[in-house]
Amino acid sequence: MEKLPVASHCSSAESYSATSRCYLKIAIAKRCRLHKLIRQRFALALRFSRKTLRLFNQSQSNQQAQDSAVARREEAGEVKRINQSQDSVASFQQKRKRSSSRLESAGAKQLTTYEELQELDVNC
Repeated sequence: MEKLPVASHCSSAESYSATSRCYLKIAIAKRCRLHKLIRQRFALALRFSRKTLRLFNQSQSNQQAQDSAVARREEAGEVKRINQSQDSVASFQQKRKRSSSRLESAGAKQLTTYEELQELDVNC
């Protein structure tokens, strides 16, 4: 076996050490870039989830507002239908009253006419 000179042995160790340091620096830089990308991705995901949550809350409040508006419209429609039915009942009762008063007056006229005829007819 051939023995290497000591100086040559030291220079190869130094070059190995320099190469190791270079690789270590590259590895650290890669890790830093990777961590930076991870942090950026996490921040983006967090921003996205906040925006999604905000939109969800807005849509919920809009839905509630629309539901309450629909409920108010339906309630107003029910009140209107009730008022219309009450108006129709009232108008029906008024018509019935008018027709019954006509009938009463007609009956009174008939009675008057019958009484007048009875007075005229002496044989009854």
